Amino acid sequence: MADDQLNQETLARVDERTKSIQNELSQLRGDLKSSAEDITEKIRETERRTVIRIENLEHGASEIFTILDREYVKKAEFGPIKIVVYGFVGLLLTAIITAMITAAIHQNPLNKPEVVQSFKNEQQTK
Repeated sequence: MADDQLNQETLARVDERTKSIQNELSQLRGDLKSSAEDITEKIRETERRTVIRIENLEHGASEIFTILDREYVKKAEFGPIKIVVYGFVGLLLTAIITAMITAAIHQNPLNKPEVVQSFKNEQQTK
């Protein structure tokens, strides 16, 4: 009898612990379910924001390309202008160098009339 009573008490304790574990497991299951739903909602929100950002970036990039096409000169369009500008720069540099050579020639003392005259006089006196 004592053994039966001991067995019943042990079974009662095991039953209580089992119920307690079942309650805790059901609470954990509910917590996990709500956590999973929260995580799923956060993922959906993150995806939505990411899609909006990507759309904004695509729109911004298309605006930039439109502005580049409209406002800036393309390489093919710049070619003739480049040739004309380089031509003018070359002509200007040629004019400057020619002026410097001309100035150097006019500074030569042999080109002055009085020097030439005095040289001729010296030659004649000899």
